[in-house]
Amino acid sequence: MSQNEDFKEGDIAQVNPDKDAVFGSCFMLITEVRSWGVIGYVSIPSPHGAGQAFLRKKYEDIERVGRASWIPAQLGE
Repeated sequence: MSQNEDFKEGDIAQVNPDKDAVFGSCFMLITEVRSWGVIGYVSIPSPHGAGQAFLRKKYEDIERVGRASWIPAQLGE
């Protein structure tokens, strides 16, 4: 189980598949850290351009797996 101090903006977390039927096992880029959990997004590739699905997750529903090497400018500022 993850804790608040484990997360920073720009971290990558994996969504627990037992807690989310749609985004379970997906990798999520953390954009905000809150007292209750995190806000971030899952990238969705498309032939018409990539998109994002924004998620809010409690700490117990995700695991930190690393840091992002590249963060889109509009989200990283």
